Amino acid sequence: MEKPIEFLQEALQYRFNNPDLLLEALSHPSYCAEHETYIPNNQRLEFLGDAVLDLVVGTWLYEEFRDWNEGLLTRARASLTRSEALTAFAEKLQLGDYLRLGVGEEQNGGRTRPSNLCDAFEAVVGAVYLDCGKNPDRIWEIFAPFFQQYQGTLGNRILFDNPKGLLQEVTQRMFHQRPTYEIIEVDGPEHHRQYTCQVYFQEQVMGVGKGKRIREAEQEAAVAALQKLTEEYGIAILPSS
Repeated sequence: MEKPIEFLQEALQYRFNNPDLLLEALSHPSYCAEHETYIPNNQRLEFLGDAVLDLVVGTWLYEEFRDWNEGLLTRARASLTRSEALTAFAEKLQLGDYLRLGVGEEQNGGRTRPSNLCDAFEAVVGAVYLDCGKNPDRIWEIFAPFFQQYQGTLGNRILFDNPKGLLQEVTQRMFHQRPTYEIIEVDGPEHHRQYTCQVYFQEQVMGVGKGKRIREAEQEAAVAALQKLTEEYGIAILPSS
């Protein structure tokens, strides 16, 4: 049984003029399929909330990180609005306790399912947006703390979210060449492998990484290469602000 929405409004520090919008944001499709209700499921609000988050987070990044180019801003927004991040925000609000679920979804762990939590967070954003008169500034006032907590470490989030992608972007922009990865050593028994990878471009090794999986070793090599570019070439890949 879900918790009363009054507690969620207190957590958001926002009281709905139309509480039905919040109920819609919390209504999983399985609930609406099993109940006769005038309130639709949360999929349309999820769609809207996704777009609203792109707008308000993008605006904040644009204004806060004035030295960052389009590529960095795009990566930062993707990092902050990816499903894992939104799921964590939903858990902080304990959104799972408020979800309206069908019987089967309830019995199969629907209240803690990451996809349900992520969808609900986006839907709640969409609901607040409609309820407050489609005011993006009000949205940012309410939800800014979730995103601003990462302001000081945003560069590292971009780097470690996808170092291979960032390295490719940098090398193509600076040297018009893509990096190449090569596994140079495989150690350990089959059930406990350790891979060593090197990444190079312009016939020069730029980084070496190790990992239990090939992808992990490649990512570590990319991080090393990005650090080398920063230190030896003086390239400001990830400005702090």
